[in-house]
Amino acid sequence: MRRAALVAAASAAVLLAPRAAGAEELPPLEGEPLAALDVPGFQPAVVSLPLGTRDLRPVLVATHGNFDRPEWQCEIWREIVRDVGFVLCPRGVRRDDTLHYPKDYVRYHYRSNARLEQEIAVGLAALRRRFPGRVDPGPIVYAGFSQGAIMGVPIVKRAPASYPRVVLLEGGAGGLDGATIKTLARGGVRRVLFACGQPGCARTAKRVAKQLEAARIGARVLYSGNVGHSYAELVSRQVRAELPWLVEGDTRWRVAQSVPAR
Repeated sequence: MRRAALVAAASAAVLLAPRAAGAEELPPLEGEPLAALDVPGFQPAVVSLPLGTRDLRPVLVATHGNFDRPEWQCEIWREIVRDVGFVLCPRGVRRDDTLHYPKDYVRYHYRSNARLEQEIAVGLAALRRRFPGRVDPGPIVYAGFSQGAIMGVPIVKRAPASYPRVVLLEGGAGGLDGATIKTLARGGVRRVLFACGQPGCARTAKRVAKQLEAARIGARVLYSGNVGHSYAELVSRQVRAELPWLVEGDTRWRVAQSVPAR
């Protein structure tokens, strides 16, 4: 995943989360938009902060692909979420074949979906400790690219109530068999958004989307044409445009407007 492809964007959806009833107002959250987060037992995550907010904010977990970096996922998802919620980007482990790369060019991957699930859980706990009274304890949006999407399917299957809204980019659809879809439907998954930059991905996603819809799970497939296995500009723009649909019904997230990307 190239950084330039991640940050390329023409517009972004701005999401607003209303203050929770009875919540204590805190000082405005300050700091840099993207920050490192110590995750005990794992390498540091990256988190996008909802700067200027004073109350509870929802969380989106963004997982990267193989030979990738969490910084890139947090950059592009910040363009979507902005200062409405937290974006937690787990790092995974350094690939052995990049041990001699300069620090800023090292690449990471996730060893297994079980290990990634643990890293997310510990990361969320660390996020709540670091920002007490600001992290909403409710359901999370799961977003995964490539390896993060593939490993996300079993993670969501094990805890569907925790992840009722899912974004799978360039991967994951192949793991959604009939039994898995039934488990997701019973567990409370509401919406699944697929985004593809390759025809094979799009074909599989369209087939699976029909099965999801039959199970009363909303599903949409975005296909930007054959732009390759990446978070290309067109794919990113299409995902942003579908955020209102993805979070519809969750009162913590509501779309206000579209503004030019910074």
